[in-house]
Amino acid sequence: MLCFGRLIAGLGCGAAIVVVPIYIAETAPPKEKGLFGAFTQISICLGILVTQLLGYFLSKGNLWRIILAVAGVVGLVQLAGLTLVPESPKWLAEHKSPQHARHILQKIRGRKADIDAEVKAWNIDATVDDI
Repeated sequence: MLCFGRLIAGLGCGAAIVVVPIYIAETAPPKEKGLFGAFTQISICLGILVTQLLGYFLSKGNLWRIILAVAGVVGLVQLAGLTLVPESPKWLAEHKSPQHARHILQKIRGRKADIDAEVKAWNIDATVDDI
């Protein structure tokens, strides 16, 4: 059972390392994509550091169970947070939901943000009325 849990955790972490930077690239403000991309990589490295420190200090006796508990809690927090993440506006626009994509982008950027230039940069085949 422990091996199966490790397999599932590994698949989840591997998928997250691939999917999260793509999602951030599609949702980050155009002028700040580099900052968000770099911050993602720094966060991954800090997560690895924390994991290694937990392994170093808690690998004695029965303390190894704390490492598994921390991993479980982090996974549950991520699962709960995933329910709050909106779909990628760019993906929605490319898959024939331009009005919904615009609504999601406006929600991400804020009510007063001007998103017209960003929507035009999507280069989708839709009339202005659809967007």
